[in-house]
Amino acid sequence: MSWHTLITIWVLIGGYGIVNPSWKKHDKKEKKVLFSLLFIAFVLSLGLGLNPNLPSLTDWVNALYRPLHGWLSP
Repeated sequence: MSWHTLITIWVLIGGYGIVNPSWKKHDKKEKKVLFSLLFIAFVLSLGLGLNPNLPSLTDWVNALYRPLHGWLSP
């Protein structure tokens, strides 16, 4: 994924957030959760842009459950 694609996606998300006023009616707690999740997604997309060879989510889950493979398999 190129930098142009990442920048375009985040500009579109930000533009939609500015134009669409529906997020303003939610309470403060929901806004904190929303913006913290958006920040995490932004940081992860920056990491993917800097190092495209990062492991995917499936690789992380496989590494997490690899020690339990012997116990879980019949």
